Amino acid sequence: MQIFIKESTNKQEWFIIDLQGHLEYSGELKNETLGTLAKKPNTKDDFTFQIGSTLLAGKRVPLKKPLLVMKKIKLNNNDKMTDDYENDKKENEKDSEVEYSIEGICNDKIQFTTRPTTFIPQSSVVYGSPTHKSPSSSPKTNSPAKISPTSSPIKNPQFNN
Repeated sequence: MQIFIKESTNKQEWFIIDLQGHLEYSGELKNETLGTLAKKPNTKDDFTFQIGSTLLAGKRVPLKKPLLVMKKIKLNNNDKMTDDYENDKKENEKDSEVEYSIEGICNDKIQFTTRPTTFIPQSSVVYGSPTHKSPSSSPKTNSPAKISPTSSPIKNPQFNN
């Protein structure tokens, strides 16, 4: 079998995300945003990753060997149709070609080894309840119903201790 490899002109930087633990989700993650990955300002190798209300801190670590990110493309040259499923399957195997295109090269990974912290936006905190007095420097909020925390398809991220 002959394998064709094409190089893409897209020169984006690729990373591996290394999490300690597992993520649980309901449904499908196709075309969904998992979270927000951001580089910390004024640092070279520090990153934050926010999944819903969970915040992770990580560092950029170089890989020992770079990894290629490839995309498999099946090309089908068979134009005739047959009624027999087995013959059709065998003909498709013969007549279809496979190409691989190189999407990028991954030289580094972002490793998250610390325990996650819970991120609560200041605007979602309600002060002035009868049992708790509001700090004088904090804004008072009357209706928490207007606040919508960052949504994520990951419902309950769980991480190893």
